[in-house]
Amino acid sequence: MRRTHRRAAALIIGTITLAAVTGCAHTTADDTPATATDQTNATSTPATPSPTIGQAPDGTPIPGGKPTWLAGLPDPGTIDRTDPEAVIRAYVATAATWDTTVDKTSAYATQRAAIYLTDALRQAADDYDPDTAKGQAQFTQAAQHDSYTTVTIREIVEEGLDPDQDGDVHRIVHYLVKTTPRDGSDAPDDVAWDAWVTATQENGQWAITAMQTQATQS
Repeated sequence: MRRTHRRAAALIIGTITLAAVTGCAHTTADDTPATATDQTNATSTPATPSPTIGQAPDGTPIPGGKPTWLAGLPDPGTIDRTDPEAVIRAYVATAATWDTTVDKTSAYATQRAAIYLTDALRQAADDYDPDTAKGQAQFTQAAQHDSYTTVTIREIVEEGLDPDQDGDVHRIVHYLVKTTPRDGSDAPDDVAWDAWVTATQENGQWAITAMQTQATQS
């Protein structure tokens, strides 16, 4: 009975209004400069933007061309695209990471993460303007303190008894989002999230086709 108890917290990439992928998906975890430091506990670091707008460090174009890659994020050039869990980890960390001193909305995070999507979904993301994202109350409040977020991936587990029987890979990712203000004000509580992520093979590599998120207790 896969996915029957999920609350679709609005990160459904299959319908790829990336406003849903970002702004609604993480009303608290929208924000996060993230780096996957190892394959079991991916931890993000404070963001330092790379100099090239609209391009990842390995030269991959970021759909839409507006976001700047954050240096604390997993380097896509080092992600093993033949390992579905590596791609899933990198996607989740990147999609939940934003910095209010660099990004205009939380949707910049999922635009960066869109480099890990299937070709069709990347093309859809290319037509999306992250400046038009809705549901930005959390981001706007965080921007008052020049805040950024960091992500720690706690665990990734198989979804269901036979999660890969259809040829795709279905995983549940448990992760923690921390929002840090730069002005010395009190930081909000960390927020724990679960993400249900699906990856499929395309052109000999794994790519993300869907993700749903739900906040859990910190």
